[in-house]
Amino acid sequence: MAKRAKNTVAAGPPVWIWPALAAVAALAYLPAMDAPFLFDDLTSPVLQPEGSPPLTQMLRSSRPLYYASLWLDRQAFGLSAGPMHVVSLALHLLNACLMLGVLKKLCGLAGVDEGKRGWLAAAGAGIFLLHPVMTEAVSYIASRGEVLSLFFALAAYRVFLGAERIGVGRAMAVVLLFGLAAGSKEHSFALLGVMVLTAVWFGQSVTDGLKARAMALAPLVAGGVAGAAYVFKAVGTQATAGFGVEGVTPLTYLATQCQVVWRYVLMFVLPWGMNIDHGMAFAKSWAEPLTIAGAAAGVAATAAAVRYRREWALAGFGWLAFVMLVAPTSSVIPIADAMADRRLYFSSLGLVAVAVEVMRRAKWPDVKTAGAAAGVMVALAGLTWSRNQDYESAERMWRASVEANPMNSRARFQLAHAMYAEGSCAESAAEYSEAHRLGQKGADLLVDWALALDCAGQAGEAEARLKEAVAADAESYHARSTLGMVLAKQGKLEAALEELNEAIRMNGGFDMTWAYRGNVLLMMGRSGEAAGDFKRALELNAENPVAQKGLAAALAR
Repeated sequence: MAKRAKNTVAAGPPVWIWPALAAVAALAYLPAMDAPFLFDDLTSPVLQPEGSPPLTQMLRSSRPLYYASLWLDRQAFGLSAGPMHVVSLALHLLNACLMLGVLKKLCGLAGVDEGKRGWLAAAGAGIFLLHPVMTEAVSYIASRGEVLSLFFALAAYRVFLGAERIGVGRAMAVVLLFGLAAGSKEHSFALLGVMVLTAVWFGQSVTDGLKARAMALAPLVAGGVAGAAYVFKAVGTQATAGFGVEGVTPLTYLATQCQVVWRYVLMFVLPWGMNIDHGMAFAKSWAEPLTIAGAAAGVAATAAAVRYRREWALAGFGWLAFVMLVAPTSSVIPIADAMADRRLYFSSLGLVAVAVEVMRRAKWPDVKTAGAAAGVMVALAGLTWSRNQDYESAERMWRASVEANPMNSRARFQLAHAMYAEGSCAESAAEYSEAHRLGQKGADLLVDWALALDCAGQAGEAEARLKEAVAADAESYHARSTLGMVLAKQGKLEAALEELNEAIRMNGGFDMTWAYRGNVLLMMGRSGEAAGDFKRALELNAENPVAQKGLAAALAR
């Protein structure tokens, strides 16, 4: 029996590699498993303390499977964030398994030696599994749509790649899984472009490639057109995504994305600079140097992919697939956030394919390249572990965001809110002041700023901010209610009562206004009326501590 050369390894990765990778991933994500709800988690309709909408309502939304997933979590775990994080991590592990299968098939289509396919696919799946840029999609509960949509998209794509000629049964499975991906998040429609690209890229004949997969592609094209029309209509006038985003046109958004796409690529190659809120400014025109350079580099990369299609089949395919998969958020439909780490999760297949092509050019598999790959995995896992530590508290996450971009007014606003929740009132007020200086406006900011000032013992400054809030939005019952509370603390009882009466007229369903007015009436010696207000507050919110304490004091008089 011939002995294996000392500098080579087995033809395929050993079985123990898969549980080892899963264990390393679990350790890398461990700091985030006990993370609290953050940012958009706190405004999700499914995760509100007062209750979740019914499942039937969730299923009628634009992302029925995404909301149904969170709804099921809510039924199983209540408002415990930990188990929800575990579900997202489990989906991420499954996605890595699907990525492995997809990459093996793509290696086969690209003519990679059969003995190398297993190792290359394993390395690519490992990069995807352990890369820190994936953390926002996995560790941020509001990004469940990213991991869920990729799960169904990769499953659909794996079935699509499973046969050179697609029959009826396989076509039906592809269409079903594709539909489930689209029901998780709208960007999944971009997978259709990758399927068409696959049919025409790897075969000798474009016509033969399309014919062989027409059974699946025909219904997907029809469904894709209908879905694209629905999405186009849905985003037509929205303030956060679509043509209603203030101050951004399709052309200036595209100009911005010429920069953003390359920032995504850079984060993938050099895994650093992740941020829960990049706060990237939009390009003003196409004349900006970075926009021109980004556009030129994009055209050059696309031309090179086509020119060297045969020699660098996987790399060319990967680049074009990446562009297609990132296009829903990085083309001409404006989104209020120019850049978000989680958008790289769905499009990562393309960049992973490029990485596999680069590794293919090395002497693979041998001891040195396998050792180098293992070193890369360990480094990625370490960076992922470090990034996941930021999810342990809202203050830590937003402090990291501000450190990465000190000019981001929204990140400073969120940091101030987190600091106030932790009781750091003076520091919170300073952050609110800086957020306001950098351009964060609105009555909500002023009210939150005033609460921090009041907590820090600066009642006069709090009153001034609240009067600004009322001037900015005369119909803000929250601003008037809080102003009444601050005025009462300064002994200005008549003025406080006037503001609280007006707040109740605007919205009688806000429990804190009744509790504040109860305190004012109690201070005026009108304990019977005060007791009535406290009882009303408790009818609206039985857990209101101010009303509970106030009612006890009123009844004791």
